[in-house]
Amino acid sequence: MRITLDVPNEQLFEKILWFLNRFKNDGVQIMTIQRQSKKTDTNISKLKQFEKLVNAKSKNTVKISEQTILNPHDELSNDIS
Repeated sequence: MRITLDVPNEQLFEKILWFLNRFKNDGVQIMTIQRQSKKTDTNISKLKQFEKLVNAKSKNTVKISEQTILNPHDELSNDIS
């Protein structure tokens, strides 16, 4: 028989692993141990937040003409000199 677990945090993971190791004399074998990095999970959630922000900003954008002066100070300084 096999058991697959998804453990939410490192501390609980260590406790379960310790507990299962106590049954090695009874024939229990730990086949694989996979530890997922919290950093990976954090990066994925940050990326999703960023995508939501970009999508929200994109919906509210206003397209402007290329003729529009984006830096009026440059235009004013040219008129003065």
